[in-house]
Amino acid sequence: MAIKVSRDEAALAAEDFLVGMAVFAQHIFNFAQAAQLVGFAPEEFEKISRFGDRRSIPYRLDPDRYELVRLYGSLADYAWEGIWFGNEVSLEEAMTEAETIGQILTSGSPHDPWGEPCIDEKSLATLGTVLNAANARRELDLPDGQLSLGQVAMLANVSDKTIRMAANPKLENHLRTENDGKGTIVHSDDARAWLERRPGFKATRLNAGLSGQPQIVDASILATTCNRFREQAGLSLKNLRAKLKWSAEEALAYQNMERGAFSADAPVFDAIRLLSLARTLALPDPEQFTRDAIRVVYTARAIAEIQHQLEEIPHE
Repeated sequence: MAIKVSRDEAALAAEDFLVGMAVFAQHIFNFAQAAQLVGFAPEEFEKISRFGDRRSIPYRLDPDRYELVRLYGSLADYAWEGIWFGNEVSLEEAMTEAETIGQILTSGSPHDPWGEPCIDEKSLATLGTVLNAANARRELDLPDGQLSLGQVAMLANVSDKTIRMAANPKLENHLRTENDGKGTIVHSDDARAWLERRPGFKATRLNAGLSGQPQIVDASILATTCNRFREQAGLSLKNLRAKLKWSAEEALAYQNMERGAFSADAPVFDAIRLLSLARTLALPDPEQFTRDAIRVVYTARAIAEIQHQLEEIPHE
């Protein structure tokens, strides 16, 4: 049985979670406010809120607008691909943010007044798997980390039965375990030694792509690239603002962008400012960065304008 969750599967589950929470919120606030939370027109939200299977009406939420979608997609990559486009600090921050919904993932979906769950149980299970696997990967990377057999199974993408067989001490190169009095644990060194012999297992790479300049194809990569190169340059947000002589509005727009809350119409994101930013951050190719980034900006502006025009259309 496959355990691995892809980035897109994690994103879809996060979208289901957010829509389900919006459905729940309509019973606390009101219908119109709940629809706005997930960017749906009222009539679209009404259809989605009525269906037991909300995916019967196709939808996708923009990961640049909804942090949970981007966050769990990134953690799925970290857990099974070993890739994190940031340093240890940003990883710890992400893990802390991901735990915000941990209690819901454990206790189950909130229910509507008629006793029906608002969030699809499969989506909750998927997000729970991603969070558990990301925590497992984090423990794996710690010198004194400890993993459960189930967590090692997740990282190896094998069943619990397979991992128990692999821990049989009669086998050559078996997975070494220890009983700490509460249960079976696997020390991170032993887990790494066994996982590295597994085909398909990928070692962790923090600051992935730090030595090179990735192509900026979306707002998420724009944000992570700026964050990585700013940290590499040893610049705080305050230092960066001073160097580029930004106003408070410009500095706030940049800070929000680094956190994933990308504001396409902010003044800091025009071509001249982007080029100055790239040169200050010492990107290898500032001109290419600007060309790539401005496409992302214009696309985001177009999407925002289309959404605004749609919202202005009177509803019959």
